[in-house]
Amino acid sequence: MSGYVFGKDILGQTSCVDANSICTDKYGYHSRYNSLSESCECSYGYILGKDSIGRTQCVSPDSICTDQLGYNATYNSVYDRCECRSGYVIDGGQCTYGNSVCHSKNGIYSSYNSINKRCECDDGYTLDDSNQCVKKQNNVYFTLKELDTDERKAIIRSDYDYKYYLISYNYGCYASSFRRYLNQQIVINLGTDFDLDTWDKIVLQNDNETCDITQREKADSDTTLQPKEEEIFYFAPQPSVVATPQPTINIFTPTPQTKKEFQFDGTKKKDYEGKSTPEANTSGTFKKCPSTKECGKETKPKQETQSIKISEATTTQQKQPQRDSSWYRKILSFFSRLFKR
Repeated sequence: MSGYVFGKDILGQTSCVDANSICTDKYGYHSRYNSLSESCECSYGYILGKDSIGRTQCVSPDSICTDQLGYNATYNSVYDRCECRSGYVIDGGQCTYGNSVCHSKNGIYSSYNSINKRCECDDGYTLDDSNQCVKKQNNVYFTLKELDTDERKAIIRSDYDYKYYLISYNYGCYASSFRRYLNQQIVINLGTDFDLDTWDKIVLQNDNETCDITQREKADSDTTLQPKEEEIFYFAPQPSVVATPQPTINIFTPTPQTKKEFQFDGTKKKDYEGKSTPEANTSGTFKKCPSTKECGKETKPKQETQSIKISEATTTQQKQPQRDSSWYRKILSFFSRLFKR
């Protein structure tokens, strides 16, 4: 009968028994009987292998791979071999997360490429001499315009953006080597950016010498290391103004002579006027001419008085002493008697 074979039943007696039951007893639940080949074989997706306790059983190939390479292993039925799952790599006999393996090998800026099945540096990073992934260093050419090896200063121009810089550098670049690059190109490692910063590195590419930039400042095409000539300022002396002494002019003001006027009594007056003046003053009064402007002008008659006081004009510089009135009377009396004769 198809599907049956001679075998032992449950009582231990030889009889025709189900062939599949014989296969499952021998190779586990995933085995079956092939009547064409008259042998036991594993069901589709299973292979003969060792189970967890070492028995030969029809087991999942993945279980065989996990037993061999860990939980992240899988079976490749095309190539009939165990492989690690995507993103995992065999490390130390076990399927391990690929990025963890790359980090331990090339640093934290590396990752596992499952297509190429290898570790690679992340974008913007590269392997250094220690096989570690570090940021890419930007090497830019600069033209050395001027150099002062005594002060360790230089003026450089970037061939990248054509900007000028005044820099100071430390030891490492020998003066004799550095002078050979004047008006030629030197290499400056700008690090991970394209800006010239302090501690960027000068590379004398033909001499294998390097030195660090200790100071930098922006400059222009007019910047120079040549000492500036001191500017000398000349100040024209201002002429001193000396006041020219003016000659002192002493203006002598003559003391005005005081015109004396005499008042006579009626009889003496007539006798005096008749002998001294051709015209008689009929008004009985004298006209005063204190100045030349008033001469010739008619003045108002003054009231006759018995006596006219003798007025003497005085000036601020000199005051004539008051004369004795009795002395004048004697003179008048003398002239009166003289005219009567």
